[in-house]
Amino acid sequence: MEENKIQPTLMINYQYIKDLSFEAPKLSVLYRSIKEPPSVKLELDRKYSKLEGDDYEVTLSIRASAQSDADQFFLCELTYAAVATVKGDQQIVDVLL
Repeated sequence: MEENKIQPTLMINYQYIKDLSFEAPKLSVLYRSIKEPPSVKLELDRKYSKLEGDDYEVTLSIRASAQSDADQFFLCELTYAAVATVKGDQQIVDVLL
């Protein structure tokens, strides 16, 4: 039996906005000339990096944009991060983070 095996644990220590950007440089002009709904694109990405000991920084990047033909309506980018402590083997870290 493996009674001494450590149970995997995940603890979120803190969360924060690492980067935030919103651009809509021509929206007031484009607003009047909209003939069709713009094409909206959403991209998500998740990464993590090891800090010290069992601590990791996890980042979620979100990018949303809307454009029609050659005109961009808006671009919004957010990188949200957390520092988490994970106890367990590397396979558990890959699954949890």
